[in-house]
Amino acid sequence: MTAGPEGTRLIHLLSTPGSRLSFGHTGGVAGGLFKSENGGKTWFPIPCVIEGEEENLPISSMIQLADGTIMIGTGEGLAISQMVPMGYMVPKGKGIYSYNPTTGAFAKYPYEVADQSWAYVNDMVVANSYLYVATSGGLFRTNGTATEVLFSEGAVQDVDLAGDVVYFTSVDKVCKIAANATSSAD
Repeated sequence: MTAGPEGTRLIHLLSTPGSRLSFGHTGGVAGGLFKSENGGKTWFPIPCVIEGEEENLPISSMIQLADGTIMIGTGEGLAISQMVPMGYMVPKGKGIYSYNPTTGAFAKYPYEVADQSWAYVNDMVVANSYLYVATSGGLFRTNGTATEVLFSEGAVQDVDLAGDVVYFTSVDKVCKIAANATSSAD
């Protein structure tokens, strides 16, 4: 246990459900998921073990679902989209993982993207049973069995939901798409 997740830049803080001031989990770009049980005063690492092997996850994005599951995006896509040379400590991701805080189990999230688009995940949001994923390769929507490309004209830095509209940013413009649509619109 440490006073803070040392040696990594923190990306996201997730609050413990039902507590406004108590941070429960955080993730770091240099790798790792951390948990605090005392409002962030001390942290301990949560090892990611998949099929008996421990993996270092370069965490770039996290969201917590209504059931408590934490979705973890990996790879520092914002640095890639801002043309930072590859040799400058820009960790390549490994896709998306889910973490169940109750059981402590990690799982690789299933998807069907043929290229490396999910190697750099910037942001995620859930709407209408779909996970929307903003990556260095565009905006994707998946339900865990099938994946659709919604925007592929450049890196998508941010994705958010307002009612039935999914908003996302790409380079210097804000775009929107209906949460049940299959293509993007300005």
